[in-house]
Amino acid sequence: MTSYYVPSPKPTKDSGLKFDIMGTAVLGNDEMRTFAAGTDGSFALAYRSDGRPPAEIFISGFTPRKKATEKYPPTGTLATGVEPGVALRLGNVDMDTDCAVSLALDFNICALFPYDPVKEDESIAKTPYIYLCRVNQWLDIWKLQTVLAPHLAYAKEVAVTEVKPQDIVGCVKVARTLKGKTITYTISDRLVNGDFRPDGTEPKTLIDIPKNGSALAPSPITAKTYGDVDGKTVFGYVQEILKQMKGTPKQNTIAGWKVPEVGLTYTLPGAKKTTNPYS
Repeated sequence: MTSYYVPSPKPTKDSGLKFDIMGTAVLGNDEMRTFAAGTDGSFALAYRSDGRPPAEIFISGFTPRKKATEKYPPTGTLATGVEPGVALRLGNVDMDTDCAVSLALDFNICALFPYDPVKEDESIAKTPYIYLCRVNQWLDIWKLQTVLAPHLAYAKEVAVTEVKPQDIVGCVKVARTLKGKTITYTISDRLVNGDFRPDGTEPKTLIDIPKNGSALAPSPITAKTYGDVDGKTVFGYVQEILKQMKGTPKQNTIAGWKVPEVGLTYTLPGAKKTTNPYS
């Protein structure tokens, strides 16, 4: 097996643990979508907001703090050659950022982060860089959220196990202001990673990145789409959804910088229809 379910530990009065009571799904790399570059040289592109400067990131790239198999050891034998690398917390269907690198497909939404609703002014005052990353394989977290947690799908989050320095196209610097629930941003710097040379050519330029924009701050979580079932049942839902998202490299070939859309027909047993305010 390349994916498995890990129950959460039982709480104790003195444990002081913070954990997701529904458990964690550790998902194998073979569950990810794999992309092939187009004949025009285009590739799958995703974004990451990060406070660390280009002088550091262009050398180090992005790596997780810990492997998912180390943080959530498997109880059985794993298939040879395919290492699970993404841990999904099932209680709120979000990624454990210790075990993978979080990216977003929507630049406008990516400019929201870092955002802390408890410390709004402090978090908005930070001026992060948004890095443009070339990706050949990712897990569509946001597609899972579309079914299981539509209130979180607005970020169009995808997960990878690593972004190598040579796969970082460049970055832009972002300054932000908050008025009501609207976050407005402006772009001040545009930097190209000089080491990025796919196929011996210059990278896609940064001129398509808007100079400014705005987006609504995310709403709080109010309810679970999948109801009160246990974590193992939600893990089953995740596995069924992932089956629909798998495609061959040919089916996922990039052309004109466009990522092929994955249509989902899976619906939760007995789930009520919900509306995503960010769709």
